[in-house]
Amino acid sequence: MNGKTHGNTSKKLLIAGIIGCILFVIAFMFIVPMIMILLVNGARSWFDCAWQFYVLFLGAEFFDWLFIDTIWAALSDWWLIPGAEDLEPMWHTPKAKAWKMPKLVFLAMPLAVIVGAVYWAIGLLLK
Repeated sequence: MNGKTHGNTSKKLLIAGIIGCILFVIAFMFIVPMIMILLVNGARSWFDCAWQFYVLFLGAEFFDWLFIDTIWAALSDWWLIPGAEDLEPMWHTPKAKAWKMPKLVFLAMPLAVIVGAVYWAIGLLLK
């Protein structure tokens, strides 16, 4: 097997992995909440779709902020990357994580407005 074939295979696997990760994020950040909001909860107005997405999004981000960013990454030694010791004062302190949630409370609003409109339009098609 020549090096060119191996390089093409590695590149194809990398591209497939990136596409798979993007699809996974789309599925779990947009499609699963859409199923929950439209089919399970039966929301049909734009406001219902927007505020339910906002609450679900902030709930997921709160879990990420509290358990993964603060407890796992900042307060424990479980998540140490060899060679990245110089990043510890910036990354491994609760102070570095403290402003993530207050920023997301406001930054998630435009996202909820847009996604709520998309869900509302899809909900109109489901009637």
